[in-house]
Amino acid sequence: MALKAVLIAPDGEALERYRQLIVSADKGVEVAAAADSLSKGKEWIYRCIPDVVLVDHEQALDFVESVHLALSWIVISSDTSFSAALRDIRLGVFDYLLKPIDNEEVMRTVRRAAAMTR
Repeated sequence: MALKAVLIAPDGEALERYRQLIVSADKGVEVAAAADSLSKGKEWIYRCIPDVVLVDHEQALDFVESVHLALSWIVISSDTSFSAALRDIRLGVFDYLLKPIDNEEVMRTVRRAAAMTR
C-alpha cells in the first residue's frame, strides 16, 4: 500500500518539481494532492489524511500548528532563525529544509519520512 503525500507550495512550478522528486524518490509514495495555497492545502490534508506533507511557504510553521493531525511534516523555508528551528522541533516537524534546497536533499528527506511512517 502506497503512502500518501500532500504538497503545498506557492506556485505551480515548485509543486511540479516537488511532485517529480517525490515520485522518483520512493515508488511507495504517491502524491494524493497538490495545493498552491495554505487554505487549499489544509482542505486536502483533512480530505485525504496523508502520511507525509511537504509544505514550502513562509507561514509554514504557523500552518503546521493549525493542523491538529499527527503527520510527517517536511517544511521548506528561508527562515534561518534559531527560534524557527526550536519552534519546529516543539511542533514535531519531521524535517526542516532551508532554501535554497537541492533535489537530492528533498529526495533523501522524503525517503526517510516514508521509512519512518512504514
